Amino acid sequence: MFSFGRTMGVMRKEFREMVRDWMFVRLALVAPTVVYLLFAYGLVVDVENLPVGILDMDATPASRQLCGELFSTRYFRRRLLASSEQEIIEGIQSGELRLGVIIPPGFQRKLEQGQFSPIQVWIDGMLPSRAQVTRSYISGVLTNYNTRVIARYMERSGVGGMEALGGINAKIRYWYNPALRGSNYLAPGLFMIVMILFPALLASLSVVREKELGSILAVYSSPLTKFEYIIGKTLPHALSSLLNFQFLFLCARILFDVPFRGNLLVLEGVTFIFILYAMSIGFFVSVLVRTQVAAMLTTTVATLLPGFLYSGLIVPLSSMGPEAEAISTLFGATYYVSLCRIIFLRGGNAQIILHNVIPIVGFTVALYALTFMRFKKRVA
Repeated sequence: MFSFGRTMGVMRKEFREMVRDWMFVRLALVAPTVVYLLFAYGLVVDVENLPVGILDMDATPASRQLCGELFSTRYFRRRLLASSEQEIIEGIQSGELRLGVIIPPGFQRKLEQGQFSPIQVWIDGMLPSRAQVTRSYISGVLTNYNTRVIARYMERSGVGGMEALGGINAKIRYWYNPALRGSNYLAPGLFMIVMILFPALLASLSVVREKELGSILAVYSSPLTKFEYIIGKTLPHALSSLLNFQFLFLCARILFDVPFRGNLLVLEGVTFIFILYAMSIGFFVSVLVRTQVAAMLTTTVATLLPGFLYSGLIVPLSSMGPEAEAISTLFGATYYVSLCRIIFLRGGNAQIILHNVIPIVGFTVALYALTFMRFKKRVA
């Protein structure tokens, strides 16, 4: 029969061991914030301040205006004003430049005559994703420039400007992330990496350490049930992880200026559920291995690999193909990443939140059930 008193005894013992062991204190409170900041600053998805080399062989007001519009955005900065194509080539080869723009002679004259005036744009394509983003940015700048050039030409021709043509005048508005800041998308998703790795590590090490020290024999010989033992070990580490989440939340809001449009209590609630899910992974690993080294390696592989590859943290799930998208549904990390982003940026509603919380609860119950089945109060 379940005894609340025995469970509280395990909890008090676990709290004392956590405070006494500075390795556990650092692992529980310091390391998660450090890892979060390293990932948040290191996994930069924004493409900004790209170094650009310009070769302006026309040197007219029209070419200078194009250069001015290019560098009026936050995406490009002038690094080189070249005098030959070879300088642009050498800059891209050395990595000093990410983009080269060559404006040929006669650029303004052709525009004034209503003709196409080709320019050359060279993009460093070594990193395909960055090259695609760079191409979309410069295409946007050139589209805006072309629109103004056409409008001026039509006014000079007596047509009356672009308004006389009619047609589509699209006004594009970005919801939830108007500035298209990558940190708004990445910072909330990174909660998952910290909240799955460290609670799982703490859970697995707390049991395996007792196996190595032999102190778990006292548990085997006591009236303590395996349910009381696991629950007593779960709550102290779950509460310390939830406390650590407060620091991560403040980092996202203050350091990375991510807007928060949801309900903080809802976010805390789903995070606590996810922490229990992470700890269920750690406890399940702890009943399978006997050493702390094996526990750390197994837990890290079981949490980080699915977290990075199949959660949609870096690459959207829709871009991964049907097989990978199906695999992603088997991991709680996928749903927690979605929850963090939805609650932070959209606010979310009860239906969407429950749609993502229920699978995490199901995985948690299943893993704890497997842990109780595998945990034997005897020496194997």
